[in-house]
Amino acid sequence: MLYEVWASQDALNAHQQQPHFVAFVADTEHWFASSAVRRYHAVTA
Repeated sequence: MLYEVWASQDALNAHQQQPHFVAFVADTEHWFASSAVRRYHAVTA
């Protein structure tokens, strides 16, 4: 499991387009049984 917090969806999208991220995914995708992403949002009372 990997847990990350991003300032915005745009920030996450920009990160996922960076060459180092694209290369990492290509090199390691066979390590994982699933690449499912779950997005959680803060809940305030």
